[in-house]
Amino acid sequence: MTFARALSGRDRFLGLGESELPLCNTVDGSRHKIAVLAFPLERTVSYGGGCADGPRAILEASKQVELLDHEYQCEAHLSFALDTHEIDVGGRIANVIDQAESHIAQVINRGCLPLVLGGEHTVSVAAVRAARSAFPEIAIVHFDAHLDLRDEYEGEAICHATAIRRCIDGTDTPLFSFGIRNESIEESEYRRTNPNVTVYSAKDRGEWRLDEFQQALGDRPVYLTIDLDCFDSSLMPATGTPEPGGLFWDDVIRVLETVAKHTTVVGADIVELAPIQGMHAPDFLASKLAYKVMTLSSLGMSPTSRSA
Repeated sequence: MTFARALSGRDRFLGLGESELPLCNTVDGSRHKIAVLAFPLERTVSYGGGCADGPRAILEASKQVELLDHEYQCEAHLSFALDTHEIDVGGRIANVIDQAESHIAQVINRGCLPLVLGGEHTVSVAAVRAARSAFPEIAIVHFDAHLDLRDEYEGEAICHATAIRRCIDGTDTPLFSFGIRNESIEESEYRRTNPNVTVYSAKDRGEWRLDEFQQALGDRPVYLTIDLDCFDSSLMPATGTPEPGGLFWDDVIRVLETVAKHTTVVGADIVELAPIQGMHAPDFLASKLAYKVMTLSSLGMSPTSRSA
């Protein structure tokens, strides 16, 4: 069984990419190489479902994203080569995660930046493990309404509520979590006693010191994981656990710009989109966010000013 298959034609992100040849092997070696990996895993969601349809909805909406980046006034896609693949999710979840980790590791070894489109947040476990194998000094920059730091949830050790805990288990990987506004007693105690975990609550976003964040991050390579419920539920209702009091577009972008300006992004994921029939705005937001991550990672720069 082929664990990942190339998507062709208009099925690819932005409708762009290479021919159906081995992932990232055929692109111009002088250009930034990005592998979009649709990973429609949905096994352990505990409230609203539908995130298995998220990757395809993001790919479909990407056809409507303008290729000219408004802030940078450039067609950012011209600076990178792009492939789009879909990962098979059949089998036991532990086996799926192991196989996905191996596949993503191959993507990284071929010189590509993996951008994973979930699916539930559990997909991050595979991607972070693969990225850390290649970049041991990695830091994780995490956007979410929830910490996802439980040790187990409803009897499951590998699930959406434990995803970030599994990403940092047994390591000293620095974790910077933005947008948090819902946590359990267990998670609160864990993060308060773990010096590697820094939380930027949504309620405090007006007081975030991104200069201090940048200093703490240093020049470590970064893995970005973006659970779309980090956004306020008025902006992102299409997710399994929409939470009020969340972040807005500019809150997230200014953190991403800080990361891209000072470090190297070596992997990323965008997860937990649960499309709502007839409501296109959340799908489009996720697609535009994916393109923005690509832009920032390939250009490594920040606009000198933001448009009102």
